[in-house]
Amino acid sequence: MGSALALREQTPLLINTPNNETDLIAELRDAANRLRVTQRLRGWADALRTLPRKHIKNFKLLLLALDTTQNTISVTGYVNRKEAVNAIAELEKSRRSDLDAVLVWVSSIKQLREAYPNYYADTKEFLNALSTALGKQ
Repeated sequence: MGSALALREQTPLLINTPNNETDLIAELRDAANRLRVTQRLRGWADALRTLPRKHIKNFKLLLLALDTTQNTISVTGYVNRKEAVNAIAELEKSRRSDLDAVLVWVSSIKQLREAYPNYYADTKEFLNALSTALGKQ
């Protein structure tokens, strides 16, 4: 994607990316499809906007698990860091391609929203740039 942006801005391409625009876009399309970039970024943006309003009590860490197939997010609070790390490790072991998980250190849902106020706008901008790049072929 960096080289696709460089093409758009008429700046040098990144190393280890195709020099030919057709090959670059083909590689970008393959990676975007394989990694489900659009679904993941839209899912996280939507999730951060629609996190539960209720206060999850007595936590220091939040485990956010996004299911990109179901378009749902689960939120689990942890006091114990080791338990939280073990929980995310278990999710990562499942190797589900439709599941993204992140562990964040916050004391409230409000603090989480405040920490990522521009996430929705930033992902929307990136997805627009990706769509523009992929539309060239």
